[in-house]
Amino acid sequence: MYRDRLTGRRVSTPPLTGTLVGRWVLDANTGEVFMNSAAAAAGEFLVPERSGHWHVLTGEGERQSGTVARAHAPEDLEAESVRTIGGRLDELTEAGATWLEWIDVVPLVPGISEQVDLLSLERLIQDQRNFGALKTICWKPRAHLHVEIERAPVSKARRVPAAAASYLAAHTEDWDRPLLRGILPKRILAEVRHDQVDIYENRVAARLLDNLGACLNRRIQLLRRLLKVFQEKEDYSSSIGGTYQRERRMSQLWGESIDANEGRRKAEVALKELEALKYRLMGLLGSPLYEEVPRRAHIATTLKTTNVLANDQHYRRVAELWREWARTGAGRTQSPAEVHAEAQRLSRGLDAFAMLLAVRALDTLGYEPSDGALAESIARGTALRVQGHGLELTLSWHSDGTIGVGVGERELAIVALTANLSAGGDDRVRESLRRIRTALDERDNRDLLVLFLASDEGQASTEVELLASLHTVGNDPRHALAGVGCLPVSPWELGSAERVARALRWFLSSARFLDYPLRVVVPEGARDLIDLREHARWIASVDGGATLELRTPPHDYEWGALDVESIARTAEANLQVAIADHQRLTDELRDAVRRGKTGSLVRQKHDAHEEVLRCERIAKASNDLVEQLRGAHARAIALLECPTCGRTADPTRDFQPRDRGSFRCECSGCGTTWGTRLCGDGHRYATMLPSGDFVNAAQQGPGWEDRVYGCDILALPARRSDGQWGFVCPECGRVG
Repeated sequence: MYRDRLTGRRVSTPPLTGTLVGRWVLDANTGEVFMNSAAAAAGEFLVPERSGHWHVLTGEGERQSGTVARAHAPEDLEAESVRTIGGRLDELTEAGATWLEWIDVVPLVPGISEQVDLLSLERLIQDQRNFGALKTICWKPRAHLHVEIERAPVSKARRVPAAAASYLAAHTEDWDRPLLRGILPKRILAEVRHDQVDIYENRVAARLLDNLGACLNRRIQLLRRLLKVFQEKEDYSSSIGGTYQRERRMSQLWGESIDANEGRRKAEVALKELEALKYRLMGLLGSPLYEEVPRRAHIATTLKTTNVLANDQHYRRVAELWREWARTGAGRTQSPAEVHAEAQRLSRGLDAFAMLLAVRALDTLGYEPSDGALAESIARGTALRVQGHGLELTLSWHSDGTIGVGVGERELAIVALTANLSAGGDDRVRESLRRIRTALDERDNRDLLVLFLASDEGQASTEVELLASLHTVGNDPRHALAGVGCLPVSPWELGSAERVARALRWFLSSARFLDYPLRVVVPEGARDLIDLREHARWIASVDGGATLELRTPPHDYEWGALDVESIARTAEANLQVAIADHQRLTDELRDAVRRGKTGSLVRQKHDAHEEVLRCERIAKASNDLVEQLRGAHARAIALLECPTCGRTADPTRDFQPRDRGSFRCECSGCGTTWGTRLCGDGHRYATMLPSGDFVNAAQQGPGWEDRVYGCDILALPARRSDGQWGFVCPECGRVG
């Protein structure tokens, strides 16, 4: 009934407690299903109600219920931004957008420049006439005269009702003393008049204060988040704690979206105005009107048109503010079907956002579609051929929303979860990590990258080791989630694309570097077709000629001197000669049969046929050898490409083969070094270091590598026991 996106398997029932939102989707073979009182279709996500519970009812009457950790729910601001950018990407998908159109989309909150402007409601509150009217009402509200019959001391009684005498006659405790002609009362029933402030119009004003305060709080939170994004831009642009290459990419990203300096200035001004407005509103919470109106007094969103709200010069401005607030939709209660639809939009939007991050990450790393795939659209259920650095990739967007980046027989599965895995306390984080770890053990393919919706805010209380498990690409065995990539992403985080690019670089480039020294298996029958004595500098024959080993990338003239094309041409020419000789003998044998004198022609034809078969085997083997040599040459030349600036290194001066199958290469332009090295336990792993030197980062909290290096590293930098910098072995965790 469900498909587990983490394991890729079908199950009948997901876990009933602590369900991770975004992990489970309804299977395509599911019949009529209702989820949370709303009709659900195949492919929809298992999502909860607002209460954190989910309910599924099948057409056969089977009912399933479970709970979701409410602490994992993303913030409203995060969720709405994902829905917004997901809606924009859905429009691209429906329009059949291609690769070039996708990489033009900036993976940040859409409309940042517009969000720093004051809204119409905020401008109305700022208007002195409106705020003055609200202030006047709060401190001098209208009131209805309310008369109550109470027992009051005689000295305070001003108006006595008709029933006062009969009541006094029956209550002797209210007598002061009897007189000869009557009694002298001590207390008597009297009409006491009160001003009743709790009227409908004043309830409207009191609830308006609450509603406006909530709106201002949300907007202040939004502007503070925007200022944080602008501050991150300045941090990326500074020379402290980051590389030049990463700063350049961040600046380019911002250049595609907004002027950071102008945006920050406008956001600071708007934030200052809204905070001042909020404090002015808070000053009205101690007014007589707000204190007299009960806190639980409810007012419907649609106002009643009373004489006071329509005609009073102050109250009609309050009504105008209320109607403008109502137009924002903040007070509208969503139906269960609408809540379900919003949750589905969130999960689908995060999948589309993850696809955008993958596309932009591949573009950043220098991969692009082949010429024939440039015109193909990107949509769910499709695959795109991508190439670069001597590799042929397949970028797949599966129908369940998961993303696959395949090369050869390996595929990295990218799964996006709307559950904020970093929230809810340390115990809940451990439980979430345990479930992901268990899912990895159940997968046939162990290459997995989990993206979850969260920002870097509000995580200071979580243990450092747990946060490190939530900021990994799977190459750090020092924490609990070794072997699994797990990264936070958000349209509010500038580094989201950098994180995904770092994960893809590790998956693609580490395997490419570890393929060195490049080996070519020589097919049987082609071992004598190539003479390597003149090419000993860069290629050698091992295993008795069964394998060719490219020990260093060749120069262009060295590759040309090998002339692999001549191998196939010579073999093809020999095959054509053998075929022609066989055909000639066939014709001669046919004539000899007519004359009755075949002689030795039968034997000659048999030998010619065997020669044709031998030449065909050699031709096929030579073609296979040539294709393998071409592929190995392309991968070898790709080893010379600087992963930072793209410059091609010199194969003699910059490329250095090392012991036990390792190498080191250095870019003469930007100074970046890359290659493979061995740890103390003999594990070989890939490394990369921009500018050829470590950045002396003062703070090394979880995710510091992304903030400093971005995607320009492979194995993680770390300090050794002697205080010097080294790399973390992805196999054993040893720093060397």
